[in-house]
Amino acid sequence: MITLLLAGVVAAPKPLALEISAASLFKNGYAVVTRQATIEGPGEYVVDQLPQSVLGTFWVTGTAGIKFTEVVSTHVEETTEQPLGSLDDILQANVGKVLTFTFTNDKVETGELVSAAGQVAVVRIGTSAGTTIRALQKGAIKQVEAQADLVWQRKVTHRKRVIRMNLQGPKDGKVVLLSLERGMTWAPNYAVELLDDKKLRLVGKATILNDLAPIKNIELRLVTGFPNVPYLNIADPFAFPGDMNQWVNSLMGIGYRENAKMAAPMANQMLSGRAMESMDANFEPSPIPGESSEDLFFYRQPNVTMNPGDRGYYILFGAESDYEHVYEWSIPDYVMNDNYAGAGASQADIWHSVKFKNTANQPLTTGAAIVTKDGNILGQDMMTYTSAGGEANVRITKALDVKGEDFEEEVARDRDATQIRGGYYDKVRVKGTVELTNLKDKAIRLLVTKGVTGELIANSDEPKVRTLGKGLRAVNARHEIEWSVALEPGKKRTLTYEYSVFVSR
Repeated sequence: MITLLLAGVVAAPKPLALEISAASLFKNGYAVVTRQATIEGPGEYVVDQLPQSVLGTFWVTGTAGIKFTEVVSTHVEETTEQPLGSLDDILQANVGKVLTFTFTNDKVETGELVSAAGQVAVVRIGTSAGTTIRALQKGAIKQVEAQADLVWQRKVTHRKRVIRMNLQGPKDGKVVLLSLERGMTWAPNYAVELLDDKKLRLVGKATILNDLAPIKNIELRLVTGFPNVPYLNIADPFAFPGDMNQWVNSLMGIGYRENAKMAAPMANQMLSGRAMESMDANFEPSPIPGESSEDLFFYRQPNVTMNPGDRGYYILFGAESDYEHVYEWSIPDYVMNDNYAGAGASQADIWHSVKFKNTANQPLTTGAAIVTKDGNILGQDMMTYTSAGGEANVRITKALDVKGEDFEEEVARDRDATQIRGGYYDKVRVKGTVELTNLKDKAIRLLVTKGVTGELIANSDEPKVRTLGKGLRAVNARHEIEWSVALEPGKKRTLTYEYSVFVSR
């Protein structure tokens, strides 16, 4: 046996196929993605799928025993075959072959294609009388067939960016890549089901959107909170596809922040009626509890398998709680920038809401919430962030059977009462009246809030009064009055307040 040792022969880098092993999804389209792959031992490896990472978030690491001696992002040339896109391209690629042409008039000719330049195909046709050269209009050709293989593809070479790694480490060690990328997100939704007049059931749902890469049987962590990531619009330089100048120019965008916005259309439709189960009855909620990390909370959803373009539907939790019906009316402040706008009699939008304690043992993040009863959707609102054990408030609909009118009138005016920063101000005394009427067939509790700029003089019915912040150059103080009013069926109630305010001339 003869063995030849060839000096200078270097083994080709081994491909390293990274797969997503975990991901933490924010609600703004970005996710912290962990990819990993198992190595065969020491050597050189190449990764041909670079994550499109946000500036400063691309990191390479590995399991115990792995030592990297080189990690380089570089270009390699890759040749692929692409289909030819037109009949003209196919004719030019098959010059020298014997082809059979079918024309638009269904006439058929067979011959050697000599040239296919411009608008004409030149064909050498052999007959019993000899050889004939014909020029054919390409536009008259309907179909082309070849006696041998027809050339219908071409080789295309392009450059692609890859990662080259030289490392030392044990067999079955793992290389891990961590990055913040756009392409995976989640949207929270809630269903508030009124079981009776005192109990409700709250169900939290997550819709997971994956447009990034295949994931197979992994745990996804759904993030609640507001992380500080100011460079979402800047690509990390290691995986940037362009050249240095392009990346440096992209730094001009630093300072832009991308904020998550939640929006949901109003739905008004019937569900399956009284025979319908609770929103979570046909699903198994996530079996593992969420967890907090500093100011963020992570819902955890195990065993998720999705392809790019897939959308996943997952129930996060279900919890029951006591609740109460609350009717709310917010009356605006009629003083703006030390100018009194005045208010005649006006009718209010009074909202019917439900208030309840969050008993889910985890926070509620901001998301669309429907309120249902007996299979009907009564309304929809935006659930705002509510800590575990905190009180949530969800609007149902406008309360058409609860009427409210407010009216303010000037009862006194002291002209040029004071001079401030060279300007003269009148001191105006204002009396406000709030009329409430309950046309429902049951008693209700109505919360009325009123913003007031000026000095409060009198209030009826012992409301809560909060003093609000005042600007450095503001002339008047600001307050908020809140009444909690019990209204029996068919009853009316009158509230009054008085205040004085300096208004500019």
